[in-house]
Amino acid sequence: GTTGQSLIHDGSSWAASSSFNVATPTPTQYNWQNSQENWVGTSNANFTVGSEALTQNCFGTTSFIASQKTPGLSLNSSDYTTVTVTLKNPTSSGSGAVRLYIFPPGANGQHGSQTCYYTFTAGTSMTDYVTYTIDLTSTPTSGTYSGTIGRVGFRAPWGVSNGSVVYWKDMTISGSNATVNITGNLSVSGSISGTVSSSTTASTATTLSTARNIGGVSFDGSTDIDLPGVNTTGDQNTTGSAATVTGSVQTAITSVGTLTALTVGTGATSLGGALSVTGATTLSDDVTIAAGKDLNMSGTGSLTVGTGATSLGGSLSVTGTSTLSTVNATTLQIGGTSIDATAAELNTYVLNVDLDDISATGSGKNKCFVVVPKAGTITKIYSIICNSTATSDAVITAKVNTGSNITNTITIASGSTAGTIDVCNPIDNNTVSAGDYIRLITDGGNSNEVKAVFTIEITY
Repeated sequence: GTTGQSLIHDGSSWAASSSFNVATPTPTQYNWQNSQENWVGTSNANFTVGSEALTQNCFGTTSFIASQKTPGLSLNSSDYTTVTVTLKNPTSSGSGAVRLYIFPPGANGQHGSQTCYYTFTAGTSMTDYVTYTIDLTSTPTSGTYSGTIGRVGFRAPWGVSNGSVVYWKDMTISGSNATVNITGNLSVSGSISGTVSSSTTASTATTLSTARNIGGVSFDGSTDIDLPGVNTTGDQNTTGSAATVTGSVQTAITSVGTLTALTVGTGATSLGGALSVTGATTLSDDVTIAAGKDLNMSGTGSLTVGTGATSLGGSLSVTGTSTLSTVNATTLQIGGTSIDATAAELNTYVLNVDLDDISATGSGKNKCFVVVPKAGTITKIYSIICNSTATSDAVITAKVNTGSNITNTITIASGSTAGTIDVCNPIDNNTVSAGDYIRLITDGGNSNEVKAVFTIEITY
């Protein structure tokens, strides 16, 4: 090889190389133009969607937002090294310090539930957008960057207060395409998985530093070896598979004892009788069942179909339990209706209920009720108002039957206009049974008579 290069093997040949690339993981991106991208306000915040950016409406000095909780991101932290975010902070007060939060799966998206957080300083009195880069390989302000990333979130720039806004334009979570340079010899004490390649081929590779036995015959790489019973006459007991059966063509093999594995090459394979398989069978090519013939499965076995498309020309009749991980809606119908929903969507239903006036207090006018038809867990509560609010915020509290209040509430901010949507993500006291009722009650903070419609999402 060339001086200063390392001799490496790519599975078929030796090669000299001084560097190789490490693959980049797929970036996770959020573009907040005309979309909330499933982000939510987790504390003292809600959103207004705009054509240029997503507006965070702040209701306090600590205003938090986060990506959706379910389904979470499920990113391996070791694969991701950088976050870039573009924002505009028009608030003139405070230091402008922003916190980037990394949350584990299932976290509520608020301070205290994070794996770690990083602090960076944004501008104040900003009139245009600025992109900031956070190095995830640097030491976090608090905690340790590790494990699975379930959610990410931000605390608004320090200095905001009730009525402040922050504009969020886009965000990217990415890894780095690294080049590893090797200036000397590379010594590996463990194993290397994958493929290592190089455009430069080493001129020589003499022998193995330590000879190894192959079929009981020592091999150091310097010369070919013969294996008795394989390529020379002998009776060696081979536990692997022979590439071919030499000698005359075997027109019929009447008995082979017990086969622990059988691989059939290309071309059609015809079985004149029954094929009985007691273990797992992997088919790497198409299987054709002749016209008028059936594929029968008896007993309590199961049929597992791996990745890729599976086409059935006729009807599929299932008398037991069938687990389908991915379904093409054009080929699966129930009662003539195409099914294209995910498992999570199939296990979720919603209830709608109106509250005539969120400014009402007492005498039963400040609350509304809805009956639960099926047991589950309240995962989201949305509100939308029919006209504008004024004077002060209206806080909506929910609870099941006469139990404890759900901690997370909906705050309908003063000055909200018709069509404003707010949401809360219940994390406690949110289990329901069939026949229970859910009560929503307003604190009457708003001064205008405003009707609100609530949508309650229940997962079972």
